[in-house]
Amino acid sequence: MAAEEETIRLQKYLEQCGVGSRRSCGSLIETGAVAVEGKRITIPGYRIPASGARITINGIPLDTSALNRAHRTIMLYKPRGLICSCDDGQGATIYDCLDGVKERVVPIGRLDKDSEGLLLLSDDGDLINRLTHPKFNHRKEYIVEVAGVVNRDVLDLLRSRMVIDGYRIQPAEVEYIECERERRNGQQLHIMRFILVEGRNLQIRKMCAKAGLRVLHLMRVAINDLQLPEDMHPGEWRDLSATELALLG
Repeated sequence: MAAEEETIRLQKYLEQCGVGSRRSCGSLIETGAVAVEGKRITIPGYRIPASGARITINGIPLDTSALNRAHRTIMLYKPRGLICSCDDGQGATIYDCLDGVKERVVPIGRLDKDSEGLLLLSDDGDLINRLTHPKFNHRKEYIVEVAGVVNRDVLDLLRSRMVIDGYRIQPAEVEYIECERERRNGQQLHIMRFILVEGRNLQIRKMCAKAGLRVLHLMRVAINDLQLPEDMHPGEWRDLSATELALLG
């Protein structure tokens, strides 16, 4: 085996080759589908030579061509109604919007089917890990329309370290923007801004449910200092510029 500084974790190497996200590559290794020099490996952190190792996935040699080209990172205005998955068994996916994209880009974080807004996709494993790992505390900003009663107590609750699915979340920044209008049933509609430093599954929707609010519309408008362009429309995408990549931190 090569010296420590000349080795790389198998999971990370597969990610760099465009096999998938680091998490999905780890899961693939654990199933026993990956072999190194003919030996089946089931440990994602197993170290291999940084170059030259003979790797197969389900008996097929690993395509390493992605290691020799520049990474691609895309900004998509995700429309409502699409899922963040490459599996279309559950319906239309975000990949239906990406005509002309040949690279195997994966979502950096997710937006649920009923949400819309800024979504990044990339084949850069280091960028994906940096933007999704909780230790980096990246800020994600959302504009949310809710129905129900919003008062000081509700806002205090939303800003607290609520327990969601048995986990005590990091406090969110919640700013009340305006009361939009009143519904026929007497419920008022309110617009609020949420800023999260972690992104747990359906977090804002679950926070609002605990506060007695129903989310009607949820839109992500920024990741760190990268804003969703005002002239972008649902379903549109474009490559990030070097300046925009720098805004991600």
